[in-house]
Amino acid sequence: MNLTKEQIEKSPSIEADKPVSRQYEAELIPYYGWPIYWQTEEGDPHLRSMKEVFGYNLKALDGEIGHAEDLIIDDETWTVRYMAVDTSNWNPLSKSVLISTGWITGIDANSRFVNVDVTKEQVENSPEYDPGQPINRENETVLFDYYGRARYWEGK
Repeated sequence: MNLTKEQIEKSPSIEADKPVSRQYEAELIPYYGWPIYWQTEEGDPHLRSMKEVFGYNLKALDGEIGHAEDLIIDDETWTVRYMAVDTSNWNPLSKSVLISTGWITGIDANSRFVNVDVTKEQVENSPEYDPGQPINRENETVLFDYYGRARYWEGK
């Protein structure tokens, strides 16, 4: 490597095992004097990979409820329908649950939080999500009825 010890010690931080967005990479390149290897980007520089939210904590209306572990995509419309949430952060009887992406009120990349408009109690008593089972209309009906929400497939 053609770097000094001081350059390495003062380099911009990067968290291990975390996705690095092009924005962070763009900060590292001029610091080290590396050449830019990608084409000039067009579009919104704030766009991120969906995988970047994995591990973000979820904040319900009344506190934290777990962390994002996966996203579920509708294979017919390519719409991100659900976020799978692991509740082991706060629930000793942890389970995986689904939160509709329609119930997400915001994502804060700096603090690594996803804000949702459900309560901790609702999540605690929510139907459990089994990633080994397909999501079908019957499962979705149970979920939306449990949360008392309008069913997206009925256009309400």
